[in-house]
Amino acid sequence: MKIRLKLQKYECPVCNSTKNRKIIVRTQEREKRKIEAFICEECTAVYFEDYKKDRSYIYEDENYSPWGKEGETNEDIVALSKKETFKGYLFLLKRYIEPKGKKLLDIGTGKGYFLEIAQRLGFEIYGVEPSGYCSKTAQKKFGENILCGKIEDAKYGDERFDVITMTDLIEHISSPRSFLKEVNRVLKKDGVLLLTTPNFDSFTRKLLGKDWFQYKYEHIVYYNKKSIFYLLEKEGFKVLTIRNNVKRCKIEYYYYYFKQYSFCGIEKIIAAVFPYLPMFIKNLSFSNPITGEMIVVAQKM
Repeated sequence: MKIRLKLQKYECPVCNSTKNRKIIVRTQEREKRKIEAFICEECTAVYFEDYKKDRSYIYEDENYSPWGKEGETNEDIVALSKKETFKGYLFLLKRYIEPKGKKLLDIGTGKGYFLEIAQRLGFEIYGVEPSGYCSKTAQKKFGENILCGKIEDAKYGDERFDVITMTDLIEHISSPRSFLKEVNRVLKKDGVLLLTTPNFDSFTRKLLGKDWFQYKYEHIVYYNKKSIFYLLEKEGFKVLTIRNNVKRCKIEYYYYYFKQYSFCGIEKIIAAVFPYLPMFIKNLSFSNPITGEMIVVAQKM
């Protein structure tokens, strides 16, 4: 009697193909996890074996990310670094749309740092944020324009927004096709979408291999230029630009960031050296071109 083993087919969340090859990666939180991931042979997206697993509890933790509750004493450092980076994103966005009077929705808005800069430029701002802790902070700034939850919970009317932004978000989404369908629905015709996400084809990923610092338990789908182009085009967007993402942060920001995430041992060096650095060096801001990310601007067709 022959025993037949039923092999599980892992379906790509981007193109639904089951043609893939397996790789092993290690997430970079303090409690490192070895995880099976798959590279889709059709669209080249990369996804964790358990990408469908509910990870919502991660965002309910008040201390998720360096700007969580434990980081309140360093709020000014985080806020300044974030805002410096977001100024660059909005500078790029202004090439494609005039801000004055335009409605902008920021999905995954956190504490609303992006919205602060966008409002100064003349955008009418709205935000959606799943973290109860972070959304409360944003609501203190912008009131009822901030919704705690997911975009699907908001039930916005069709073609309500001129611009939609989502920074460091889409890699968290287990159903990117249905998610972008909703984004497309609430975006006006010819409206603009800006997103940032880790780039699987980046120099840092190729250099660090399975220990890439972008491998995090909550990052469940990874893209390169080909797969993000495929995804956006399938959901009714025309890609206007894809480029390397540069972030501008204080040295002190990285000190607190690496308390949560490890990076090839560099976090130990920073922890040992940082307390002895002169204050003017701690306060230095610099542009980091090796974030391992890409920034994409697209238009609703």
